[in-house]
Amino acid sequence: MPSCFKTFLPATVAVLMVFGLFPAQATAQAEATAIIGYLLGSDISPDPGDGISRNFESGLAWGVRGGYSFKDNPMLGLEGSFTQAPLSDINVGSDTFANRVTYADFNMVIQGSNPDRRPYVTIGLGLTSFRMGASDGGQTHRKLGANIGAGIKLLMWEHTGGGSWGLRFDVRDHMHRMDADDSMRSNFKNALQLPSNSTSSIHNIVTTLGFYFTF
Repeated sequence: MPSCFKTFLPATVAVLMVFGLFPAQATAQAEATAIIGYLLGSDISPDPGDGISRNFESGLAWGVRGGYSFKDNPMLGLEGSFTQAPLSDINVGSDTFANRVTYADFNMVIQGSNPDRRPYVTIGLGLTSFRMGASDGGQTHRKLGANIGAGIKLLMWEHTGGGSWGLRFDVRDHMHRMDADDSMRSNFKNALQLPSNSTSSIHNIVTTLGFYFTF
């Protein structure tokens, strides 16, 4: 099985499991979204001050989302998402490391009640994973992080018997700590050449276009 399917299939199953958190009843409407977009890389901040630049490059992103909005209170919803940027390299000084960024998040969504044009804001927590390529040692760093974002859903088609599909535009800021302490694996810390016990964080913005389906 191709490696992309080994990643995509478990991720899809995990996101769809969000549907199982609540009973499938008339008071809730399920939604699934396939997304593609772009991750905007950034520098570790604040700079440790050792004269070494550390930059996470931008790259294409893809993923899936699944969740619920409640018909008796359509402004509220819950959503799980899986997003991956497989080509977001890390530059450390003059060295470049192949890197894959993965976000697995669980969010609360507050959205407008107009089904034709539904702006929304979202906030949540999740696990962020940075994994360097095997040729660079396969160093991995996983950390609990937070994200906040906004977007809009545009209804394109609605079936009279129920169900609809449309377009979705979304921007999210993923934030997590990059402290060089015991929570960071030593091989990843060494690859980034971070001074011992330095404290910093990183913000990566992910913009996506999605096709959503409700049922």
